Formats: sequence, structure tokens, C-alpha cells
Amino acid sequence: MVLRTWQPLVVYGLLQTEAYAKALMSGEPGVTDHQLNQNVSARLERQQVLRRTPPVVVWVVLDEGVLTRCVGDPNVMAGQLQHLIEVARQPHITLQVLPNASRVTTGLNGGFVIAEGQGAAMVGAWRESSGEGQLVDRAKGIRDLSYMYEVIRAEALAQRASLRVIEEMRGRWLADQS
Repeated sequence: MVLRTWQPLVVYGLLQTEAYAKALMSGEPGVTDHQLNQNVSARLERQQVLRRTPPVVVWVVLDEGVLTRCVGDPNVMAGQLQHLIEVARQPHITLQVLPNASRVTTGLNGGFVIAEGQGAAMVGAWRESSGEGQLVDRAKGIRDLSYMYEVIRAEALAQRASLRVIEEMRGRWLADQS
């Protein structure tokens, strides 16, 4: 299975640390501690797909704003960015950053994930928009998202350059801790 995702607002769920996920989900109106803990546990459990044999292949493009938006506090952000650096070293994970200087506007309405089966055509996609998720399972919708993903990815930095940007932002978050 291959997952390709564009994330303009937050770190992709499969790559979130526990602290980041908890800080992100704690902002939901009316969430109880019990619900928060259940939601965070469920998110972390889904990350097992990255550790199975064979692991899911993941291609992630993050908007640079994701790295600068404080979720939790500077310590949470520094830890999250360190985690991104570590997971991007795995051969089945590719991580790219779309720089703020990019003029790409496609995809700014929300993130999405495209799932592709092993040796098969696209099987489906999930699109975020205005806080609501929508399953996309029609061929044209999946094709449109795939095209949008490739436009975004073409403007993104290469993985090595992306990791340098992430390391630089991690350094800024570490400096903000003092």
C-alpha cells in the first residue's frame, strides 16, 4: 500500500508524536480527558502500519507553515520536528516541504490522502475541507486529487533540502524553550 498526502495545516496523523497529537486534539470544543486519551491512543495505534512488514509506503508533502505553527508549546514542536527528521530516514517514508515562497495555491483549501493498493489502480482518497472529511472513491475525483498532489509536489523541496528546513525550524523551537 502507498499513501500520498498533502498537509497544509498540521503534521500528518501517521507522523505525529503523542505530545503533538494530544496538544492538537485538546483544542476540540468540549472534549473530555477520557475522549482525548482515547482519540490520541487511536491515532498512535494507526501508526502501526509504518512498522509492519512490509510497511506502508508514505509520501508526505507538508506546507512550511506546518513547521512554524505552534501546536502545544515550543518543546512539543521541537520534539515533533525531531520525530519527522527520524522517520524521514526510513526508506519507506518520503517527506517534502512546500516552501512559503512557492506560488502554488492549489490544495490550500485542505489536505488529502490518496491510497493506492499494491500493484493496483488507485483505491480511494480522503479529502479534508472546512473541518469536514470526505471519502473520494470515484475515478475522476481520485484523478483530480492525484494531479493536484503532483502539482504541489513539483513545487516542494527535495527531501534532503526539506530535512534541512525542518532541522532549522527545530533549532528555532529549541531556542524558544529558554
